[in-house]
Amino acid sequence: MPNYDTLTEEWLAEVLAELGETRDEVAETLRKAEIKGRRCDPYDCPVTRYVTSRVMEHLGPSDHATVASCTFVRIELELAGVGYRMLKLRAPGPVSDFIDAFDSGRHDGAYADLAEAEEPAA
Repeated sequence: MPNYDTLTEEWLAEVLAELGETRDEVAETLRKAEIKGRRCDPYDCPVTRYVTSRVMEHLGPSDHATVASCTFVRIELELAGVGYRMLKLRAPGPVSDFIDAFDSGRHDGAYADLAEAEEPAA
């Protein structure tokens, strides 16, 4: 059963805070959740996939969510019988730090295991 009332900016802030207090804790939370993603893709990075999985817990089969993560985390919802809703929140420091490090490949590949393998060029 959908629970749209739960999806608020306060809820999003809690979800992002639960990821961790440092970029390494964020990475560990994503590892434990077995979530990977693509570098430099705000619609398909590990944080986006994590938030999307949490959003989907509250949606029905006719609902649609688009999530993007970068400096801000934005969720666009198309809710059956309710309409359009958008949530937008600045990513907390540890989440933003993780995204920056993940996208850049810095830190001696510490987050390489969270990146999906690139598909070979055709």
